[in-house]
Amino acid sequence: MASTKVQLYPASAERSYNKLLQDLVSQLTTETEKRIRDANVLRIDGFSEDLTYLLAGMLEFGMLIANPVIFRLPEVYANVNTFNDRQWRLVVKSGTGIDLPPSGAIPTGMVAYGNVSDPNLIRARFGIGIDIYRSEPWLIPRMNNWIDYNTSLIKSIPTQYIGKVEAAIRNGVMAGTAPRELQKEIKRLSGVTSARVRLISRDQISKANSDLTQYRQQDLGITEYTWITSNDERVRFTHRAHSGNVYKWSEPPANTGHPGQDYQCRCIARAKFD
Repeated sequence: MASTKVQLYPASAERSYNKLLQDLVSQLTTETEKRIRDANVLRIDGFSEDLTYLLAGMLEFGMLIANPVIFRLPEVYANVNTFNDRQWRLVVKSGTGIDLPPSGAIPTGMVAYGNVSDPNLIRARFGIGIDIYRSEPWLIPRMNNWIDYNTSLIKSIPTQYIGKVEAAIRNGVMAGTAPRELQKEIKRLSGVTSARVRLISRDQISKANSDLTQYRQQDLGITEYTWITSNDERVRFTHRAHSGNVYKWSEPPANTGHPGQDYQCRCIARAKFD
């Protein structure tokens, strides 16, 4: 058979998820800075009660704007699944000569985990409506597990950010820091939060793609894979040491786990066909 083309990392899915999270951070931090400025809580006298009230309102606002992002998580997962399924069918074709039909494992009703931004789009991306498809009964619980975990991550974004803002204000007031310097610190926290959600999007898209790869290979009875890195300067030493090695799905490398399972890992598992 022809050699299997290395699967690519789903960069477009990461970019779209990152944009959703960055928009959330932008709304959250802009509104927070405005409310703090308007409320004038950076004064020394009598700030504590006003600050407590302000923080509660900011947290409520943060959770409110987090909901539309959570609402679109099925779509984000569908993007990764579409990429992974397309790549997997190419790999199977290259390795065995078999044209594998698209996945049609998720009936329309099962996609509605909570709210779905565009049911027709989800249906199309999951292959619903295709007359000949393959069944993947494991896909629904894997999708729901990913959505559950990412929902908790999204809710943690306003919680952690507002907690850091509160600490900065209280510590600054106790230390007698000038209001202008406190404002600079709050501005810095916006950048820290933006960097955090960029890492979240990269890590979670990689984990979803890795999880789909493992289950699809095992679904066809494939027990071994070859570790392939992204072959750039960002590859960690421990992962580079695995490059080209063959591992069993039943025995993950102790120091990294399978490709994509370690934090922000972009490595992939290339199936070994008998």
